[in-house]
Amino acid sequence: MNVKMTFPVETIQKILDIGKKVLSKRAGAFDITSALLFSVKDGEVIVRATDLKNFITITTSAQAEGDGDVGISVSHLRTVLKDNDAEEVVIEATSQGAVLRAGKVKLRVSVVDGSAFPRFPEMPTESHLIKMNRVFIEEVVSRIRPFADKKSGSLGVVHFELEDEGSTVAVATDGFKLGVYRDESIEWEEGRKMFTVRVEPFDVLYSTIKEWDEEYDVEIEVADSRQAFRYGPVTIITDPPTATFPNWRRVFPKDATMIVDVFTDELLKVIRRAAEFMGADMVMGVDLSSDGSSLIVRADVPDIGYYEDFVPVTNFEGESITLAFNPKFLIDALSAMKGYDETRITFVSPHVPSVLTPKDDVERVQVLLMPVKR
Repeated sequence: MNVKMTFPVETIQKILDIGKKVLSKRAGAFDITSALLFSVKDGEVIVRATDLKNFITITTSAQAEGDGDVGISVSHLRTVLKDNDAEEVVIEATSQGAVLRAGKVKLRVSVVDGSAFPRFPEMPTESHLIKMNRVFIEEVVSRIRPFADKKSGSLGVVHFELEDEGSTVAVATDGFKLGVYRDESIEWEEGRKMFTVRVEPFDVLYSTIKEWDEEYDVEIEVADSRQAFRYGPVTIITDPPTATFPNWRRVFPKDATMIVDVFTDELLKVIRRAAEFMGADMVMGVDLSSDGSSLIVRADVPDIGYYEDFVPVTNFEGESITLAFNPKFLIDALSAMKGYDETRITFVSPHVPSVLTPKDDVERVQVLLMPVKR
């Protein structure tokens, strides 16, 4: 095996930034889960990376000579690029080692044998294609992806469904709050109406979208045993989650006791101040009530004192009720309303989720938030 590859530094940097979402930071320099596999054939270079759960393939336009497969440690590639204003990276590799050059910097390193990498999977012939767009993915990530964070105890998944009227709904939950985002522009191949993805490959997809200047359609190919995410030259193949996503529609309240419309940014500022005041006592919850003209926010911490503030209400319906919410969860819910001037909050009871939506687009974004039980 004897190959030579020449990459623009920008391309290598993009590849490294995408690969870091799955490659290990703790594995040794010659572990396959901390290296990129470069495959050269017929003048084309394909770069692959895997953590043995997610498999990334990137087709490049690098100049190449020779044929063969060689693994190069990510840490070595980052070293040759560090504080370097070179425009190109040249990799010359044999089975015994490699030389990395970028400008005046030259690094001679050992390599990972290409045969040490597993065979990268392919999609089954029986699968269904869903075409999304960049904006939809960005909206899902910014508005509801935080509810799928495993650190908060969630399943670590995002669920997608095609509704009867043609809208696509994305849903994520951690058990305390549930976020929904709808869009009408998504194309589904007939035969599939729902699927669920793990957040790890979904995050790789989003990282790819951010890194690539060119704009492509987002293609998600779904089969029972495997999923593929494609954006331009990048493909991520992974297994679907094993857990079944819960029936999220049944938790939506059918009634309302009190409905208030408030300015999103104003309420967010007030809740953040309340959270800072409460500190570790946030689990006790901050009280929300209304006198019809203001949303009253009150945080009472025993042996310390209380915080009280008022947010003007632009619309009030129903009868006044007082419910308590974890301010951290309330901040997360209000953050999903970013970009909307006013938020509508529908209060029901201490035992039923409240619903936050944009006042002027109540079906687009919805967040269910359970009150604190006292």
